[in-house]
Amino acid sequence: MCHRTEGANEFVLITVPNASVEAHIQHGDGQVGDPVPGRAGVLFGVDCSPITSCTAPPSTPGFLGWTTAGLPSGSVQLFWGAATGTVTSYVIEIGTTVGGTDVAVIDTGSAATAYTLTGLQTSVDFYHARVRAKNSCGVSGPSNEANPRVA
Repeated sequence: MCHRTEGANEFVLITVPNASVEAHIQHGDGQVGDPVPGRAGVLFGVDCSPITSCTAPPSTPGFLGWTTAGLPSGSVQLFWGAATGTVTSYVIEIGTTVGGTDVAVIDTGSAATAYTLTGLQTSVDFYHARVRAKNSCGVSGPSNEANPRVA
């Protein structure tokens, strides 16, 4: 556990019982590899010293396209150009209106540049989809908006 020292923005490595971890996190402490509270783009290193994981959010992802070829009904595969900078995951926004997110906002949890959506309604004429790149410093602007038609 990386424990905040009193009155300072410095941390020391301590060992605590599992039952005490949550109380320490609520106090502003953290675990090795976690973000340092209040410091965007900074993580706790192995000795609890802060390490910069990024300096800015990633760039906007490249062109967003889609296909339904070979997929079951109600599915669509989105694919896009990789963003530059450190990318920890991509966030997909799906709506039934331009710029909408009423269907879903999905953090892919991956830096892969393709994602298959399932369970979409074939009765919807077409969807509106965008993708954003994400890291511990923030989220990029949105890609172009693709308008997949689901069969």
